[in-house]
Amino acid sequence: MMKNTRDETNTSQVSSLNAKDFALPLFIFVVGLLGSTLAFFSLHEADRLRSQDARHQLSDRVVQAFHTRLSSAISAVKFGALMIEVNPDLNNLQFQTYANRALAKQDSVRILEWQPLVAASDLAQFEKKARAEGKHNFRVIQPDASGDEWIGVSGREVYVPVLYAWPSTIGTIGFDMSFSPIRMESKLRSAETGEGVASGVFDLMQGGKVSSGQMAFAISQAVLDPHASALTKGGKQAVKGYLAAVIPITPLFAQALSLANLAQYDLIAVDLTANDGKFIYSSIHPSTGKLDKTSTPQDTDITQTLEVAGRKWNLTLRPKSTFFAGYFHYFSYLVLVIGILLSAVIAFIVAATLRARHCLKTAGLLLEHRVMERTRELSSAMESLATAHTELVSMEKNSALFSMVSGIAHELNTPIGNSLTVASTLKDHVITVERQIEQGMSRRQMNDFIEQARTGSEILVRGLQKAAEMINSFKQVSIDQESEARRVFFLHEAIAEILLLLTPSLSRSHIRISCDIPHDLQMDSYPGAIYQIITNLLNNCVLHAFEPQQEGEINIRADSDQQGSLLLEVRDNGKGISEHDLKRVFDPFFTTKRGKGGSGLGLNIVHNLVNNTLAGELKLSSELGQGTTVSIRIPLCAK
Repeated sequence: MMKNTRDETNTSQVSSLNAKDFALPLFIFVVGLLGSTLAFFSLHEADRLRSQDARHQLSDRVVQAFHTRLSSAISAVKFGALMIEVNPDLNNLQFQTYANRALAKQDSVRILEWQPLVAASDLAQFEKKARAEGKHNFRVIQPDASGDEWIGVSGREVYVPVLYAWPSTIGTIGFDMSFSPIRMESKLRSAETGEGVASGVFDLMQGGKVSSGQMAFAISQAVLDPHASALTKGGKQAVKGYLAAVIPITPLFAQALSLANLAQYDLIAVDLTANDGKFIYSSIHPSTGKLDKTSTPQDTDITQTLEVAGRKWNLTLRPKSTFFAGYFHYFSYLVLVIGILLSAVIAFIVAATLRARHCLKTAGLLLEHRVMERTRELSSAMESLATAHTELVSMEKNSALFSMVSGIAHELNTPIGNSLTVASTLKDHVITVERQIEQGMSRRQMNDFIEQARTGSEILVRGLQKAAEMINSFKQVSIDQESEARRVFFLHEAIAEILLLLTPSLSRSHIRISCDIPHDLQMDSYPGAIYQIITNLLNNCVLHAFEPQQEGEINIRADSDQQGSLLLEVRDNGKGISEHDLKRVFDPFFTTKRGKGGSGLGLNIVHNLVNNTLAGELKLSSELGQGTTVSIRIPLCAK
C-alpha cells in the first residue's frame, strides 16, 4: 500500500514535471520567435529606409535633370520677352540672332515664336506689313472645323498669329493661336501674373501640318507694351503679344528617363493642373494617354510634385518588373528564418534534454542543473541577437539653380510729350471758359474759344497721328521699310507741321529755327519719312550741338535741281563734331549723351530713311566750333 502511494506520488510528480518540461520549450520557442520577429522588423525597417533613401536620391537626380533642361527654356523665354519689350521695332533678323544664341546649347525647345496681339480691325494692315518685310503670301490662318486643313481666321476680336519663328524653317509663320483654348489659357495667365506660364499638352503643329503626332507643351511669356498710354482694367500695363517656347515632351524627359532606366525604374508624369486623369508622359505605355490599372498609384512609387512654369506636375518613379533591391532587401527575411529555426532547435534541444533527464533518473538533478544553465546561455544569446542591427542611414539632398538677367531700354516719346502739352493747354482753356460762362460769357469770347479749341484740336490730332507714325515706323539698323503711305504734298507745309509739333519742346531752349523753303516745292513721296528725318535732325541739334541754355541757330533750307531731286540742308552753328566721332555718327547706339537723353539711334534712323526708304544720299560735314551741316539729296518723285 505504501509502495503504491509512493508510485502514484512519483507518477504525479513525473506528470507534473512533464507538463513543466513542455511549457519551458514552448516558452523558449515563443521568446525566440518574438526575438526573431523583432529583429526582422528592425532590419526590414532599416532596409526599407535605406531603399527609400536610395529612391529619393534617384528621384532628386531625375528631378534635377528635368529642371536643368526646363530652366534653360524658361530663361530663354523670359529674357527673350525682355528683348522684345525694349525693342518695339523687332525684326526677324534680330529675333533669329537672339534665338540662335539663347538656344544653341540646349535641345529642349523645338520652336520659339513671337506672337503679337492683332485686333481684327488691324488684321489686313498687319498681313500687309508682314508681306512687306519679305514674308511673301503671308496670311493669318487657323485649322478648319475638321482639323485637317488651314483656313483664314475669322470670328474673333483679337488674334495671336505667329510673326517670327525659330528655326526659320519650322513652318508655323502665320498660324493663329487664339483658336486653341489650351494655348490661350496659359497666355492669359501670363498676362495676369507677368511670369512665364506653361500650357497643357497638345499635338505639335509644324511643317505646315495641323497635327504632327508629337505631343508638346508651350511656355508663354506676356510681352508688355512700354509705350502704351493706357492700362488694362486690372491697372496693369497693356500686353502687346507673347513669346512662346514649344517644348516636345519626349526629348524633355530623355535625360531623366536615362537615369531612371539605369536604376530599373519606369518614369510617369501627370499634369495635376489639367485634372483630367491623363498623364503627359509614361515610359510604361508611351503610346496611350489614359491611366489604366498598371498606372494607378502603387506602394513602391516615389512621387514628387513639381512647379513647371505655373503648373503642377507629378513625377513618379515606379520599379520595373525586373527591379532588384539588393542583398539587404532579403537579409531581414534570412534573419527571421534563421531565428525561427534556431528557436525551434533550441526548444527541441531543451525538450529532449528534459525528457532525457526524466528518463535517466540516475542523472537526476545534475542533468537538470546543466540543462537549465544551457538554457540560460541560449536565452542570453537570443536576447543579444534580438537587439542587434538598429542603425539608420540619413539622406543628403542637393540642388542648385542658376539664372541671370540683362536688358537695355530706349524710348522715343518726344512727339507724345508735345501732344500732351497741347492737350494740357486745351484743358486750361476749358477751365477758363467754364469760369467765363459762370460770369456771363460774351459771344466774342465764345468765338475766340471755339477758334482756339479748333486750332488746338487740329494740332493735337496731327501731333498724335505723327507720333504714332513715328513710333510705328521706327526702324533698326538694316530694315528697308516704308514709313507711311505715299502721297503728294508741299514740303513747306510738312516742315511747318513738324516745327509746330516741336514748338513745346523747342520753346524751352534758346535756339532759333529759320526756314528757306519755296512754297511751290511739291513732292510725290513719303511724308512720314520726311517727318522723321527733320524731327531727328532737329532733336539731334538741340541735344548735341548746344549746351543747355546756350543760344544758337538752326537753318532749314530746301530747293530742287534740274535732275528732279530735292536738295535739303539742315545747318546749325553749334559746337561741331570731332573727327573721331564723325566716323561713327551713323552707327546704331553710338551717342555722346548716354544717360542724358541720347539713345544713339537718331542719325542711324535718318541714314536708313534717306538711303533705303527714299533712295537718296546723305552727307554730313562738321568742324569743331563751326557747327554741323547735314546735306540730303532725294528724288522729288519717289521711286
